[in-house]
Amino acid sequence: NNAKNNAVSFEIRAFDVEKSEEKMAEVLANNDLKNADFIIGPAYTSQIPYISDFARENRIFTLIPFSSKVNDVLYNPYLFQFNPGIDVQVDFLASTLNSNYEKDNIIFAEIQDINFMDDGNEFALALQNKLDKQNRKYKKISISPDNSS
Repeated sequence: NNAKNNAVSFEIRAFDVEKSEEKMAEVLANNDLKNADFIIGPAYTSQIPYISDFARENRIFTLIPFSSKVNDVLYNPYLFQFNPGIDVQVDFLASTLNSNYEKDNIIFAEIQDINFMDDGNEFALALQNKLDKQNRKYKKISISPDNSS
């Protein structure tokens, strides 16, 4: 309403591409989308390569709002990432730990049988790697899901 009151108008189009790469490809094949000024989405990481290529080919600025795994953002000038990537998060946390908690103990609780590709596991491993490079000591303990207390 504020934009409308200031004589700014725009058209918003929403497309339900579900969690499907095929639906994403169908929407991107629509010639009307090639005239868009700005794209927000998609929500799923598996769909990002489709929108990345489309954005570059058609020179349309595109904001990826949810995924933290947007590798193309480094190489595609038309792609923006709203959520910071894992490297940015790890750098921030390592810096915070070293400046505000330099005398405190860091303990990683490793849960048995967790999927190696789990985002939390990936983050913990990246943080441990960063702390290793900084010679910051930490401990790891192993816990089982059914005895996590």
